[in-house]
Amino acid sequence: NSLFIESSESGQPVYSTADTGTNGSIAASSVELSNVDLTEEFISDIGATNLTEALQYSTSTQPEMDDNSSAGANPSGNGMLEFSDRFRVRGQSATLARNYFALRIQSDNYNVERIEDSRGPNSVLFGFGSPGGILNVSTKQAGTGRSFRKASIQVGSFGSHRETLDVNQTLLQGRLGLRLNAVYDQNNDFREY
Repeated sequence: NSLFIESSESGQPVYSTADTGTNGSIAASSVELSNVDLTEEFISDIGATNLTEALQYSTSTQPEMDDNSSAGANPSGNGMLEFSDRFRVRGQSATLARNYFALRIQSDNYNVERIEDSRGPNSVLFGFGSPGGILNVSTKQAGTGRSFRKASIQVGSFGSHRETLDVNQTLLQGRLGLRLNAVYDQNNDFREY
């Protein structure tokens, strides 16, 4: 899911043909790409629970605030049916994707491995993109190398709490694995509905 592929000769990260648009693999240090990768560890460290919170730490990226999204108004009048999180990169609208497929629903970070911000011309290498680039959310995948279990708890104001579970089980060493991600999020506010 990462843009990097380990080279068998030197162990240094290289970009593959599909990533660079060239005829072969070349060293990552030789490619001038405008990418920002937010890793799972970084997202956990800043406590971001959704895409909007995580992208506050990406350079030149901000939520798009226009007539349709700034005050909660949208063409249908129903905020549950419309994806209100849209972003601009360097002032241009950016395309949202999940595993390089168009993303049209809210994204929660409980099952996110990394968020990739490929800007400008580099975004068109992945099939669709806009002048602002592509913001891709890569989900966690089952690993076949080792089994592990992680749990986390976050506590907030007004009785808010969030629990996450991440379980990876190797079934056949190096061949088959199973992964379960789960979240329970009770987000309370000072308003009583």
